[in-house]
Amino acid sequence: VAGLPTNTRFLQQLASHWAFERGLVETHFIEHFKSDLFPASSDATGKAAYTAANISASLLAACICKCEHNESLASIP
Repeated sequence: VAGLPTNTRFLQQLASHWAFERGLVETHFIEHFKSDLFPASSDATGKAAYTAANISASLLAACICKCEHNESLASIP
């Protein structure tokens, strides 16, 4: 699945959880097994993701500026 963020990974973790496989599913299943289903991310992971997002946004902005500059040059009589 591509495109918008999906919950595919979560659903795979949920379906392969030992308690789910044994049919021990009830209303508070996710709450009871949240430490298994939602592993804690480290601060370093968050910082790395933030840095990568900043770099990606900067590259995108540079590409947009370049495209707009090229269009403005093409429109000069």
